[in-house]
Amino acid sequence: MKNLLSLIPRELGRFVYIKTFQIHRFLARLLYGYEIQLWYRNSLLQNYFSFGLSDIDVSIKLPSNDKLIINAEKISSFIHLNPLIKEINFYYPFCLDKVPELINYYELTKDKKLFSQTTKKIEFLEAQKFTYLLRMFFSNRNKLRNGLSERDVLKWSFHFNLITRPDLAQFLMVNMNEKDLLQLIFKTFASIELDNDNYFQAAWHAAECQLTQKSLFIQFEESIFPKELFLIMPHQFCFTSYRLHHTSLFSEQVFVSQLSWEILGMMNQPTLFKKDSTSFEHLNNLRRTLSDVVLLDSCCQINKIKLAESIKSYLDFLNNQTK
Repeated sequence: MKNLLSLIPRELGRFVYIKTFQIHRFLARLLYGYEIQLWYRNSLLQNYFSFGLSDIDVSIKLPSNDKLIINAEKISSFIHLNPLIKEINFYYPFCLDKVPELINYYELTKDKKLFSQTTKKIEFLEAQKFTYLLRMFFSNRNKLRNGLSERDVLKWSFHFNLITRPDLAQFLMVNMNEKDLLQLIFKTFASIELDNDNYFQAAWHAAECQLTQKSLFIQFEESIFPKELFLIMPHQFCFTSYRLHHTSLFSEQVFVSQLSWEILGMMNQPTLFKKDSTSFEHLNNLRRTLSDVVLLDSCCQINKIKLAESIKSYLDFLNNQTK
C-alpha cells in the first residue's frame, strides 16, 4: 500500500489534500460563523509532503475570547471529522497577545499566515534552534525507531535548512539510526556549551524510555544525569522539585525556550481545559518550577519571571472560562 501511494505525483496528492481541507473549511465557517479563520501549515507547504503519509495541521483563529472552551470544542469535533486533519492550534485574542513573546521563531516560520501577522521577539536564537530540533525529534520518536525513511531524510533536511544549517543535511541517509540523528543534533551545538556528553546521554535515556512508555517519574528517577535532563526537557519533568546548580548560559536559555514553547502549546489547546481537567495540574507544575528555579543569567531570570506571569494570567483566564 505504501509503495502504491508513493506512485501518486506529489503535486496531485497536495491538490487532493488542499481541496479536502477547503471543503471542510467552507463547511466549518458555514456552521460556526464566517468570522473564524482556518488555514493549513507544516508539511502541506513543504517538499517532504507525502500523499497518504502526511497529515493536515490546521491553525484556527477565533475572533473572541467569549465561551472559548465550548466554542473550540465544537469546532475541533467538527474539524476532526476529516481523518486527514490531526493537529489543531487555536489562536484567539488572549493567546495572540502572547504569541510574539512565547513562540519559537523556527516553529513560527512553518505557519506562514501566522508569521505574516506576528512580530516575533528574536531572543536566544541558538537555544531556539536546539529546542526546535529536540522537539521535532521527540514528536517523531516512534516513527524513527526503525531508522530514517526517504521521507524522514527530506523532512530532516528541511529542519536543518530551516535553522540555517543546510550543511548538516549531507549526513542524513536512509536507514540512519535514530541515535545517530540525536547525536547529530547535539554535535551541532557542541561549540556553544553543550559539549558535555552528559546532555546527550540524558536525552537518549528519555528517548529510550519513551519507546517503552515508562512513566516520566520513573524516567527521572532512573536518569544518571537528572540536572541535564531537567534543563533541556523541563516541560516533561516540571513535577519534580529538582534544584539547579552550576548551570551554563546555553542550558539556561534552552530551559527558558522549552518552557516558552510548552506554555504557548497549552494556550493553543483550550479544549484540554474543561472543568477539573488534569491539564490544570500541569500548568501549576510549570508555574511552580518557574517560581522555584533561580537562573544565573539575568536575562534568563527576567524571562523566567515573565513566563510565570503568563501562566498566572492564563490560569485566571481559564478559571473565568470554566465558571
